[in-house]
Amino acid sequence: QKKLARTNKEPTLNEILEDCSADSLRLCYALSPAVKGEPFRLNLVHLSSIEKNIKLVLYKQIFIFLQNAIQDWEMATKRAFLFEETHLNNYYTDVLDKWLISATYDSLRRYCEAMDNLKLGEAVQIAKDLLEKFSGVYLILIKLRSFDYSSKSYKDFLNLVFYVMFCLLFLFAPIMPFITEEMYLRLRRFIPRNSYFYDESIHLIQMPKYDTSLIDERLLKGFNAMAVIIENLDNFRIHYKNPTKKVIILAENCEVLENLKPFLLYLHKIMKIGIIEFESDLEKYFCFKIVLNLMETSKAFKGQLRDFRRKVEELSQDKIREFRKNGKLTIDDYKLEKRHVLGYKCILNPETVPVEWRLVQGTLVYLLFDQSEEPHLEEIIM
Repeated sequence: QKKLARTNKEPTLNEILEDCSADSLRLCYALSPAVKGEPFRLNLVHLSSIEKNIKLVLYKQIFIFLQNAIQDWEMATKRAFLFEETHLNNYYTDVLDKWLISATYDSLRRYCEAMDNLKLGEAVQIAKDLLEKFSGVYLILIKLRSFDYSSKSYKDFLNLVFYVMFCLLFLFAPIMPFITEEMYLRLRRFIPRNSYFYDESIHLIQMPKYDTSLIDERLLKGFNAMAVIIENLDNFRIHYKNPTKKVIILAENCEVLENLKPFLLYLHKIMKIGIIEFESDLEKYFCFKIVLNLMETSKAFKGQLRDFRRKVEELSQDKIREFRKNGKLTIDDYKLEKRHVLGYKCILNPETVPVEWRLVQGTLVYLLFDQSEEPHLEEIIM
């Protein structure tokens, strides 16, 4: 504990070798600003968090989960499990399985591009993102599905998880060669000898094959939106300590809502929400305040900046609506443009969303952020 508390001092070599593995040290540097040539100060707390968040998740949450799932299938069927590659195409019908295939192929594609461009830190971050979504969301939601351990659908599920597990080992192998090699050798007994994935070492295997035609951008965006909603609903419940009976999902971009709809069943189940509604009219629930870009406005208005900021703060909702629609607005002698605006503060409208409705009745208005070049909705005041 004393060593971990020394966050303001550089750890000695003996402390690093005593408390952390070589894999954790390489991974820490690969995810640090050091790979971009920027200054980086190593500390034991950071090393320990890296080891806990990635190394242990990869081993305990996924590797152990897969071994137990294979054991359940073998006990139910009285047969030895062997990985089959033939089903990793359009066979899966559940939206979560389709997302997992799409996300894995997309990660492999972007990982290859990053490594080809010698962007090691970006490549490792891609692998880390896939690991977090797979372990933190997919493996939790998959528990909501009921399986017959002896059924063909469960065997197909095992094939998919096995394939993703192998891809994760492959992505982390250059940075974490020891633990990935150990895990691969323990999984190799489930791989047929004539398989593309079978070799003496994971470091001798070439890049797993992937089909770019199965990368569904809509599923990727919809899953990301669902993951953000689940995280924020958890935080809401912890803060207010009351169940959420109704959720209204707001997004001006209707495409965001369409991408999210395939995952509604899982949102209902995992969050135990009775009613989920979609709405694209943000002004029905929110009042907007413009957040100015101080750097741009100070250049544009200089000595008149104080007067300009005061006039912007006094803008009515109709004027702000006009600016959001047209991207420009004339305020007396001033011209407000998109480059002057950093984002918007979104304040719940007390006329349409009273506090009692939100807290007592357990109704939450949730705003989805649209990924665009427009000034973003940067803050929600609830």
